[in-house]
Amino acid sequence: MPESRTLCDTFFSGLAIEKRDRVLAKRNGSWTEMSTSQFAEQVRRAAGALRARGIRAGDSVAIL
Repeated sequence: MPESRTLCDTFFSGLAIEKRDRVLAKRNGSWTEMSTSQFAEQVRRAAGALRARGIRAGDSVAIL
């Protein structure tokens, strides 16, 4: 796997290699199955929200 620079890079690189169509995501304390395309859209929206708040490449953030 190529070196990832961001969490999004890691996610999308993993999808390209693994070719999975479902993932598990934790919501409200429970694991929920969803399609990789649904999860990818959530990743893109989260990244966009961070950019909208001024987070730029090289900035550090904590995801809890």
